[in-house]
Amino acid sequence: MNDDAIKIILLPGMDGTGELLECFVERAPQKFEPFVVPLPQKALSSYPELADRVIRHIPINEPFLLLGESFSGPLALEIASRQLTDLMGVILVASFVTPPVSQRLRWLPWSLLFHLPAPRAMIQRLLLNSTEDETLATEVLQTLRSVDPQVLASRVQLVLNHNSRQVLKSCPAPLLSLQSSFARL
Repeated sequence: MNDDAIKIILLPGMDGTGELLECFVERAPQKFEPFVVPLPQKALSSYPELADRVIRHIPINEPFLLLGESFSGPLALEIASRQLTDLMGVILVASFVTPPVSQRLRWLPWSLLFHLPAPRAMIQRLLLNSTEDETLATEVLQTLRSVDPQVLASRVQLVLNHNSRQVLKSCPAPLLSLQSSFARL
């Protein structure tokens, strides 16, 4: 890699694997050096607890940007609140600060639901806003199937019960939020 490249630490979405970020990693301009930090594949009870696990894998002693995609937006903010001296900025991609859907959904049996096969049409409509991108729908379905349903269920519960307003207010770094104009979820 280019010695002058700016490191971008990529925190993946709900699946936590980073597999859906591979295309971004492959196509990133040379002035950036993307580095995916996969999330622990175990159920954790809070974003601060998740940050404790993830922060150990973030390279230190060199400037970096922190990118939190979807589920990992609040995680990126939590890590930023730890006052890392080399943090140049935080990027939130299709993410949220407060629960993005009704908190009434927390009462659904998520663990049971994630044991059922996700319908392709739902993935295409809710996540991709398209019925045309078969390849991406297949990748999303395969990635979701590779994650323990208990882990996915616990992450949904984190999303539905977490509010990052205070952490956002204390974010010490510049912040960029990229939002989709057609997101349905």
